[in-house]
Amino acid sequence: MAQFHDGGANRGCCCWLATASGLNVRITLTLADYPRATVLIACLKCGREGLLSKARLIAEHGPDVSLPELRHILAACPRRGQMHDPCEAVFPDLVLHGRAK
Repeated sequence: MAQFHDGGANRGCCCWLATASGLNVRITLTLADYPRATVLIACLKCGREGLLSKARLIAEHGPDVSLPELRHILAACPRRGQMHDPCEAVFPDLVLHGRAK
């Protein structure tokens, strides 16, 4: 039986699927996978947050945009790519104590 688990630092955007054969497969969620009609994004570091229409985001970015990429687009954070001071934008609806819901 397959089991899902989050690697801990994925911020709800992807998870690992452990298959019965022992293979671990990384699954990246897309905007189409987002479970609500509105998308909540928040930065744990600076406190910024926003609530956006999923339908509008699909119209602008398409249903197949990955949530990690969408997170970077929406955050528009100058910290993107800075390993010493990274952006900490997350999708709070998908993350609970560092684990995907």
